Amino acid sequence: MFLFTGQGSQYLDMAKELLATQPIFKEAFLQVAKLFSGQRDIAIETLVMTPHLVPEAEAVLNSTQYTQPVLFALQVALTSLYRAAGIEPSAVMGHSVGEIAAVVAAGGLTVEDGAKLVEIRSRLMQGVCRRGAMAAVTAQPLDLTSLLFARGASVELAAVNSATEFTISGSVDAIDAAITLFSEYGLRATRLPVSHAFHSSDFLEIQDEFRQEIKALSFKPVRLSMFNNVNGNDLREAVHDADYWVQQVCSPVLFKEATRHALQAGHRLFVEMGPQPVLCGFGRNTDNTDEAMWLASLRKGQSDRMQFYRSLGSLFNSGQAIKWDGLVSQGGRRISALPTYPWQRTRCWVEADGVATATRPMSRGLLEMPINLPGGQRLYAQHYSPAVMTSLNEHRVFGRVVPPAALYVAQSIAAAADYAKQSSVCLEQVHFMAPMVLADRDHREVHLVLQPHNRGASIELYSQPLSGEAEVPEVVHHITAELLSSVPAITAPLKIEDLKKRCHRVSYPSDITAYMAERGIQLGASFRRLDALWAGRGEALAKLSISSVGENAEGNTLTAGLIDSHWQAGLAALDVLPDSTMVPAKIERLVFHKVNNQIPQWAYARIRATDATQITMDVALLNAVGERLLDTQGLTLQRVSPELFNRMGQRVMSVRWHAESVRGAEIAVSPDKALRLLSSSPLNSAQPVVFSDDAVSHIEWVVEGDLLVAGSVLGHVGQHLMLSGETQVAELTQSINQTLLSMLEHNDNLATFIILMTRDVTSVSSDEARIAAAAFAIRAQIKSLAKEYPDVVLSTVEIVDQSVITPMMLAPIMGRSEAFTLAGEVLSRHTPEAVLEVASEAGRPLQFSRDSVQIISGGLGGVGLETARWMVDCGARKLVLFGRAALDDESTLVINELTKLGATIEVMQADVSRLEDVERVVAQAGQYGELEVIVHAAGAVSDGAAPNLTAGAFATTFDAKVRGAFNLIDATRQSPAELTVFFSSTAAWFGSEGQSNYAAANAALEGLASVIDSPAGRVLSVAWGPWQSTGMTSRLKQEQLAYIEQRGYGFLSAEEAFCQLGPVMAGLLSEAIPLGAVLSEEEGGLRPITSIAILKGDADSLSTLSQTSFDSQWSPAVSDTPNTSGASLSDRLRTDQHEAVEAHLQDWLAQQVVELTTLRSIDEVDFDAGFIDLGVDSLAGLELRKRLEKETGLPLKSTLILDYPSVRTMIGALLTLAGDGADDTRDLGEQAQSGESLMEQLAREIGMGDNG
Repeated sequence: MFLFTGQGSQYLDMAKELLATQPIFKEAFLQVAKLFSGQRDIAIETLVMTPHLVPEAEAVLNSTQYTQPVLFALQVALTSLYRAAGIEPSAVMGHSVGEIAAVVAAGGLTVEDGAKLVEIRSRLMQGVCRRGAMAAVTAQPLDLTSLLFARGASVELAAVNSATEFTISGSVDAIDAAITLFSEYGLRATRLPVSHAFHSSDFLEIQDEFRQEIKALSFKPVRLSMFNNVNGNDLREAVHDADYWVQQVCSPVLFKEATRHALQAGHRLFVEMGPQPVLCGFGRNTDNTDEAMWLASLRKGQSDRMQFYRSLGSLFNSGQAIKWDGLVSQGGRRISALPTYPWQRTRCWVEADGVATATRPMSRGLLEMPINLPGGQRLYAQHYSPAVMTSLNEHRVFGRVVPPAALYVAQSIAAAADYAKQSSVCLEQVHFMAPMVLADRDHREVHLVLQPHNRGASIELYSQPLSGEAEVPEVVHHITAELLSSVPAITAPLKIEDLKKRCHRVSYPSDITAYMAERGIQLGASFRRLDALWAGRGEALAKLSISSVGENAEGNTLTAGLIDSHWQAGLAALDVLPDSTMVPAKIERLVFHKVNNQIPQWAYARIRATDATQITMDVALLNAVGERLLDTQGLTLQRVSPELFNRMGQRVMSVRWHAESVRGAEIAVSPDKALRLLSSSPLNSAQPVVFSDDAVSHIEWVVEGDLLVAGSVLGHVGQHLMLSGETQVAELTQSINQTLLSMLEHNDNLATFIILMTRDVTSVSSDEARIAAAAFAIRAQIKSLAKEYPDVVLSTVEIVDQSVITPMMLAPIMGRSEAFTLAGEVLSRHTPEAVLEVASEAGRPLQFSRDSVQIISGGLGGVGLETARWMVDCGARKLVLFGRAALDDESTLVINELTKLGATIEVMQADVSRLEDVERVVAQAGQYGELEVIVHAAGAVSDGAAPNLTAGAFATTFDAKVRGAFNLIDATRQSPAELTVFFSSTAAWFGSEGQSNYAAANAALEGLASVIDSPAGRVLSVAWGPWQSTGMTSRLKQEQLAYIEQRGYGFLSAEEAFCQLGPVMAGLLSEAIPLGAVLSEEEGGLRPITSIAILKGDADSLSTLSQTSFDSQWSPAVSDTPNTSGASLSDRLRTDQHEAVEAHLQDWLAQQVVELTTLRSIDEVDFDAGFIDLGVDSLAGLELRKRLEKETGLPLKSTLILDYPSVRTMIGALLTLAGDGADDTRDLGEQAQSGESLMEQLAREIGMGDNG
């Protein structure tokens, strides 16, 4: 439902940003404004768009003859903008003059006739001679009417806005008398800045003239429900009667009744078409609106554009279809269609509780079991859990349960009073260090410790996981404070009446609650204690809900909800509410006074200072006579981002590989069957390696660079690849990509196993660095391809010396896509292990030499510039930054900044993939001094699914990363740097679907680092997780960033990244290498590590990153069990007529395409267009194949959409396969029902069974 605001909501510069950024809005506004041209001395568009050209613009805008036309033009323009976005109202409702725009939106008047009605109405109303006044009253209805009638007040009821909000009209004297009367009885009444007593009998004098002038208008039946001002009913017929509009001018606005009728009719989604969300506030104060959503289009002091899009986003989240192209295309922007991933798993089981029910802590107050510690310390303990402390669920920040700062304050005061044995306490320098973010089932142990000192005591509150939930509990500090031994004297009570006079502007508690909700802070009833609210110049007064004030666990009324609520009053004192989320950061002084009347009734707030990032205020909690119960001095609210709360569960980690021995089941081997492995000399390509009961052949040493591809064990496919001579690693990985695709394309068996065997690289010398780079690259490439082809088991095995493959080893190797090492008869799995990193203070801190030179490749990119900043912060003063790009404005700013700090920055344009360019850079750097550190931060991306990767894609990625790394090593052989650091990616460790070439290129750097290491020049490869707003992530769309987060990653800030890298580099640069964190174990002792991954995320989520998308069984199932119930596709393929099956297949396939792409309906599906052209990428193609297998029961290949690239060709192929393969399909079904395991099927197929 659209709500149209009435007079009084206007302000200068309203909608100015929408006029500047939204052509649809501007065009509609100007068209309406022109309808009033010549009828006013000042043009409407001039008053709104350039108010600085209008003398006394605010007074002009508040004049009725201008206010009403301006509001009408604004509301018509907003309606047009929403309709361009595909949002159509199901009903409308207006307040006073807002009803005219509502009727236009409902089709009862044209825009032109609506403008005429507004012109006539505003002109006649402005001409009423009798001056009057109005006042807003907050009271219960019975109190209002009894007082007015009992005293015979000469006022009229002008509006019933909500259950407790009213407007009265009358003469100036009558309104002043009414305000005095209400004040005597403790009710709040505020004079409104108007010139007339609107909606009163004063306007009876214009009725006849008004009726006569509007008779010429063409009223039409409205197309939508319209809940009117006069009686609140859905009045579709009366609005085309001139009498209705005459009556509407003089009658009270019954907005509460209209809202009630709208709610009874089932409307729950309200969008306000107006400059401020006035009607949303009224609506929220109406009974039974808990389930309703109230959205503002504009809000004073907020960005017009952001407010509009915020509400549009809320509409989208509530299920409304948004036509984004109707908006963004108007600004010269475009929408990029990204693939959907509907097959991501949804967990449907109930998680086990983190704490056993039998051992779950009982809820107890903080003060029940204090512990006295040595040295005079006292410890108070309590468990925080949303399941135990249910009030915690009423305070959520960005959807997460976050105990409020007010809770820490309440508990600190209670503990301080108990510790000091004082009824009044004074705390100073209260700092809120970090939020506590709780999952619904979390249990955290909270400790509050008081440490005595000569001025009183220090207070610290910290938490950790409940004992037993973590091996090394992580302690988080939440609050520090100082308890003073003396308490300041109580100051004189504040005079409530004086505060009321200064705070004369009515505000609405519901607006504060709504504002906080829009900024991500959701409050339950315990934290909504403001009953009424008034604001003045930089100050505010709030009446608290006495009946809601309860006791906390310590037995006093100073609860977290009450403290938080009275702090909220400070927001009403702001002229402009901040556009970001603000939370308490610190308090200068906090004084709790014990007085005779301890019942809080009032809150008074005064603003000290504001800026873009923080607000400082003083807030006092008062009793009925103005005595201070709690005095909060210097409360600072600080701007925060959602990431602080969404990622509190994430930590910066490193990931190391460790070997985990694996065992398989003993499998007997038939002597008359063979598994063919193609090898280099001495085995020739025709010689099989035979597994038998009494003899096992050896796989000989794999000569340098040789790679064995043991093809599908069912298809006996093989291919031998070799790295030799000048062959580049990029060409090798491209060949592997093509070979695997060829094998998959020509392999019709579903249970496919492909094993790549590589040489052990631990014995490779630095002269054979290309071999190590290739081995690491292939391992990462296979990990990535395994994610793209989840129906194929893709593994790598690194063969160490004269190792033997036994039948027992087949099961784990063929069981799932992983990387293995075979040493002798011991098979080990490469397993990533996440380690929580804490920047060590051991050893010397990282300090670069002021006299040495640092080189950064890719130095003008985002990560390169951040690296330069960090190195200068750590003492570097001579840097050479180079890259292919020319110097731009952003780079220039950073370089100028570093130059001011005393650094000498040499910028060179050079291509790291060209050896002559790199040699030129190294020679130039040598003129400044000796090389200390080289950081290789250059990189390039050319992504794509395996079938789409061209030779150019491999070359682009490998040139920047791998060829560049080799060039840096070669160019510095005569004078190597003390440390060379390769910036890699965690894609190299975990694999990344659609980025197999990128993962391989980054992994090659690790292989290179593993063999080029000596005391003269060490090499370290750092696999970074995603960075925040820089590097590769800076080019990603919001949807792509969200997908990265769904995989378990967080985003590293530069500070977090270098905080972890610094100690590692410090250890490697020092001669003694004292940091155990940078050492790895070997047979010969300890040596510096050569690779580390630094990433951010939740440890549980990160532990799954290296896993592919299938279960850890022998292999994925052949296919899902065919659907045998009902008329499935499988049934239709076997029983229906050809024409019927074809038609059904066509509809079914088209529907799948719609679900997997951004198409809206099957009507948009072109049956002859390619699947890729329709938006079905390679990953969506895998999902389509899985759905087809499930529905048809037919065995299908991973390359389905490549083999049959359109709907029409795929239908033909399916019909042929169904006809030719019916018997085969039945065989598959019989196998599936026989109970025979896949491993047993495998053994039977290749002769591994009990028949020997």
